[in-house]
Amino acid sequence: MIPKQEWVKYELQRSRKKAIAERNNCYGYGKVAYEPCELWLSGDQINLWTYWQGYQLKDIDKKGVDILLASQDWGNPFCERNDELCKRIKEIQAGKEARYTTNSPTDRTMAEMFKAFSEDIDIMSSIPKMRLFFTNYSLGYRTGSESSGMTEKLMGMDKEYFDNLVLAIHPKIIICLGKITYEMASGENTKDFEK
Repeated sequence: MIPKQEWVKYELQRSRKKAIAERNNCYGYGKVAYEPCELWLSGDQINLWTYWQGYQLKDIDKKGVDILLASQDWGNPFCERNDELCKRIKEIQAGKEARYTTNSPTDRTMAEMFKAFSEDIDIMSSIPKMRLFFTNYSLGYRTGSESSGMTEKLMGMDKEYFDNLVLAIHPKIIICLGKITYEMASGENTKDFEK
């Protein structure tokens, strides 16, 4: 029998390797077109968003995480507006001190929302004062539009990886950004939910 700590590390790496093997080709439906992302392939995280929060948790196998934040997908690493962010991710991958920071309205709003847990929480810091792990439900990287057009069928291609991640890191809380992400992660239909 494999000890729990070894199983977590094994499961995270196994899921990543399997996802990489399946994401080496272009795929997608309609408005959503994904291409292999060299920046993701050359790293060691489940996806690029984990370089914001999660990559620094070296003891994740022993302590798990407080909050798993799941978004839909990362967007387009190939567009010019993401050049600086991709540069920072490369620095993190190389072991340099770097912060994954963006200036998007969504990210600023999220930083304020996390203050609901405590005024000390700073998701823009590499030491946020809470054990956080950020991921995207879909592990694809867009080539065109960074939003809209997502389907449950396309997101469902990564259900196994998301479920394995949840089992491995054992989050106390899961926060889903967006209706389709919540429906995929929870298995619940939001048809009668209030906005």
